[in-house]
Amino acid sequence: MRSHVTSYSDLFSSRVPDTPVVERIEIPLIQRDYAQGRESESVRRIRNGFLEVLHRALTGGEDVGLDFVYGAVEEGTLRPLDGQQRLTTLFRLNWYLSFRANTLNRGDSWTSFSYATRPGARLFCERLVRCERPDGDVIPWASMRSLSEWIQDQAWYLATWRHDPTIRSMLVMLDAIDERFGSEDHGVAWTRLVRERAITFHLLPIDQSVLGSGEELYVRMNSRGRPLTPFENFKALFEHEVSSVDPEKGVELAKKFDGEWADVFWIYRGDDDLIDDEFLRQLGFLTDICQWLDGGTTDGELLDRASNTFARGERSSSHRDFLFRSLDTWIGCDVGALFGDLFTRAHNRSRPELVTLFPRRGTGSLDAVDLFEACCRRYGAPAAGQREFSLQDTLLLFAVLLHRTEAAVDVARRLRVLRNMLEASENELRRERMPQHVKDVEQLMYGELDDVTSLNSDQREDESRKVAFLQDAPDLKSCLLELEDHPILRGCLTCIELDSSVFERRVTAFQRLFADEASYPQVADALLTFGDFSRKLQGQAKYLFGGRGGRERWRELMTGGGEADLAGLRGALGELLDEVATSDCDVSILLDRLKEEWLESAEDAREFSWRWYFVRYGLLHVGRTGMVVTDGGSLSYRRRILDATRLNGRSWDAILYAIWRACDRPSSVEEPCVWTTNQPVLTLGASEIAIGSIDEGFTLSEPRDQYREIFDSVCLQHSVGDDRVLRIKQRDYEGERVDAEDRVMRGVRFITDAIDAGL
Repeated sequence: MRSHVTSYSDLFSSRVPDTPVVERIEIPLIQRDYAQGRESESVRRIRNGFLEVLHRALTGGEDVGLDFVYGAVEEGTLRPLDGQQRLTTLFRLNWYLSFRANTLNRGDSWTSFSYATRPGARLFCERLVRCERPDGDVIPWASMRSLSEWIQDQAWYLATWRHDPTIRSMLVMLDAIDERFGSEDHGVAWTRLVRERAITFHLLPIDQSVLGSGEELYVRMNSRGRPLTPFENFKALFEHEVSSVDPEKGVELAKKFDGEWADVFWIYRGDDDLIDDEFLRQLGFLTDICQWLDGGTTDGELLDRASNTFARGERSSSHRDFLFRSLDTWIGCDVGALFGDLFTRAHNRSRPELVTLFPRRGTGSLDAVDLFEACCRRYGAPAAGQREFSLQDTLLLFAVLLHRTEAAVDVARRLRVLRNMLEASENELRRERMPQHVKDVEQLMYGELDDVTSLNSDQREDESRKVAFLQDAPDLKSCLLELEDHPILRGCLTCIELDSSVFERRVTAFQRLFADEASYPQVADALLTFGDFSRKLQGQAKYLFGGRGGRERWRELMTGGGEADLAGLRGALGELLDEVATSDCDVSILLDRLKEEWLESAEDAREFSWRWYFVRYGLLHVGRTGMVVTDGGSLSYRRRILDATRLNGRSWDAILYAIWRACDRPSSVEEPCVWTTNQPVLTLGASEIAIGSIDEGFTLSEPRDQYREIFDSVCLQHSVGDDRVLRIKQRDYEGERVDAEDRVMRGVRFITDAIDAGL
């Protein structure tokens, strides 16, 4: 027997040579319950997608074909082995439109639809098609919540049917049809369905005498022992969508899904030996890219978004071409080797052009460099509040796709610049800005850096500096690439002076200086001996130091801000690197020596700047953030150390903290920390005298009355006048006042004498 194209209503009336006559449809026992009306979220998506296809076909869109319906035809009865779900939905659609258009006749041949061994479902179908429509144009269920409620309110509806899963599912589908078609011209839709054959399928009658019993065929053809996977459902509906607008592409899509593309994904299959999840993640990535290229968002279900992008939208034709090119490019390709020729996870001196990919915090990124595999494994999966396949990875993979499909030139350099820009743009990269970001990636792969607008502008300037530097010193390229790949700098060299006369030796020194995180506190102290290397945070009174923080804190310091913001760091770091470059001793020993020599020199000169106190008393390593707030100028001693990034978090006055820690009786003095934006003070336990820090020295509050005489005596001993200010000896230095004595030790002596006196 041969197949032929027919519609649901024509199935009963057409007479095609060499095909059996169909007078009725009977769903056999071996078939599942009607599943398209189930109420799970996954089925709801499938149902809505299927109805959307049917709706477009009946309301002015292209005709749609629903593939093959297989079944045995005996004595005029078609018993479908594959296609039951579609036939049941078409039966419901025929009933609904004919009922609404007032063309329903009990004797219509298409009404001969029943279930073999489900008497409830069979009787429900029989009574539904006999249901008479009330006179007039008013919708019978207009006063009720839904069509299904009206049906269940009819006298012929049996209460026991509420427990029949097939009937419940049919009612759900009828409500869905009513929601989709309720406001349409039902007469027009009925004409499109019945007379214009807008919805068709291939009927393939099966000769059971040749191919075996229906039960055997059912198992062999459908494997209904398991439900269709989300990917199988996606494929079927997506192929329909594409075929409805581009039949040739639809045929090619179906072949590639099960052919060449399946071969590409096979090596990435999961433990279940399926490629479904991997394929869906890659399709999600490509759909997102196209939606971003259109300037849109990526909210909603993948099937709806993919259909809108590749079948319905204004640019669907070009997006289909992109989809095919993006998947075809991996056919016959050693994908892992390809990415291995572009990227590495640690700088490779023998191949410095390879772009180092750095790990993402909290994303669980793969250690491999195969971004295609990582996308298949993790795209869209949340991890610790972040996407496991990060936005940086997404844009890098898109760049590689552009390289593969559009033959970009100078790929290694462009990918490196993109890596650098993305690493510097952690604050700029946001999902809602991805339309601008993907356009900037295109610009970076084919255009000029100056036209990039959504990524970090300071890094763009840094890239321009490096280009100019290498034009004058091309022999230093490998050296520069090695420094870019350092895990602290991650492509940003704003903190490094690009001086060709010292650059190579400083790069080597930088590697030595930051090789061991345990020595980072020593690095901070040594840097401070060469100058104030802090970076002022924009719009705030906070200054960032590396402090006791690890690699991430130093990265924040060294790669944040522009060239002017890091001038202090660049100068101090350059001098320190020169010291490291010219010394053969262990870096840790060298750092301690530089620190002690500077402290001793400043003490001999009686120049106790705030930097001297921070280095001498280890104040950079008190808070966890490496942040300091200052209320005065460059030489001010009023500096507050932050334990958190917020100003109202825990903090200490630097000088008072040094005094408190240097006292040999700390139990008599409260720790000078606060949890507010107020200035911390140091309080004596018994008398509750509060000691505050100012540039001139210390302020002293009045004690309780019983301690006043003792307090006056101690104040007289330390030359404290009526203004209750303990002044520190100072002298002029570069137009400002600088201490000529160690104010910490002066404060310790005052507190010691006060406690000994009974305060």
